[in-house]
Amino acid sequence: SAVVGGDETCGNDVVISGLHEKLSYSLGQFHYESEGYRENNSQQHDLYNALVQFRVAPMTNVQVEYRNLESEKGDLLMRFDPSDIRRDFFEENDVETLRLGARHSFSPRSHFIASLMRQSLEISQRDMPVPVVSTESRRDDESYIGEIQHVYQFRFGSVTSGAGYYES
Repeated sequence: SAVVGGDETCGNDVVISGLHEKLSYSLGQFHYESEGYRENNSQQHDLYNALVQFRVAPMTNVQVEYRNLESEKGDLLMRFDPSDIRRDFFEENDVETLRLGARHSFSPRSHFIASLMRQSLEISQRDMPVPVVSTESRRDDESYIGEIQHVYQFRFGSVTSGAGYYES
């Protein structure tokens, strides 16, 4: 898909996926950019994604997903006073995510799901709120998330149990 508009706005989204015996995959790319409707209102986003899933056994699947998001943007906030524009504000983001997952069915009524994820985040900003005074900041963060879940289905309902872990 694609989009084109005023203020030098354009974007596209492309996905290819397939299935071959025990293997399935998906590769995708998303791009969006615009100069915005006023000064320093530009933005650009690029997202890349790859997912591979493999059936290890008839009741067991494992998957790996990689995702990378890169963004650049100016002052996007809409304020009450139109003259209150941060003309020198600029932000760059880079988010990289790696996820491993697994699903096993013990029976048609009992399913176990696990997911491990690592995410790194880099944010840098610069601004000049007062003439001749420039500020720059940078934030790097790494997060880890682990989750497990078991679902047991009865004739008239189900029980879901699980646990999660988050560290940043």
